[in-house]
Amino acid sequence: MEKLNDIIEAEKFITEKGYLKFVHELHKILLKKDIILVYEGEVDQSITKAFTSLVERHLSGSEQSFTIKKRVYHVIVECLQNICKHSDNMLTGEAISPGEGVFVVARDKGNYIVISGNAVYANRIEALTESIDYINSLEIAELKDYYKTQLKESRLSEKAGAGLGLIDIARKTERKINYIIEPINDHAAFFIMKLTIPKSI
Repeated sequence: MEKLNDIIEAEKFITEKGYLKFVHELHKILLKKDIILVYEGEVDQSITKAFTSLVERHLSGSEQSFTIKKRVYHVIVECLQNICKHSDNMLTGEAISPGEGVFVVARDKGNYIVISGNAVYANRIEALTESIDYINSLEIAELKDYYKTQLKESRLSEKAGAGLGLIDIARKTERKINYIIEPINDHAAFFIMKLTIPKSI
């Protein structure tokens, strides 16, 4: 009897707080926006493997070319790795492991959209934005050469190779990296990337 009362109280709590309605409304929004995957929380290697498997399964059932599927998969891996390896604590700005962030994969007209977000230490923001802005200024052929240069330097310095993932994303999408940075406090800001992979390149 006590267990039954606990269940009733739990159901009453959910109904009163409107969580059931919230889930229903959220589901409608996800369908309308054609969102394939949305996640918020810790990102480690096991989460990365699980999500890439889910997206890979979704892509295998689509009519997209092998090249497009490969590019979408590659961009997703890079974004998850970025959250996993380069997230900072939003209260202290200190590096955390595993990383934490938000991750979305969606379709929009003729494109696949990948959005990722994570907290970044305030002192790293300037270098990060300069790196992305420079990458965005390069043409495709220039990106290839820049990637080779950074790859060589990364063998000597881990810091030099930190932007390899961003360069590779720009190469794979053949589009600019759209980003915004929202200050959280004196220690950290929230860094959000929106990446577009056209279904026909």
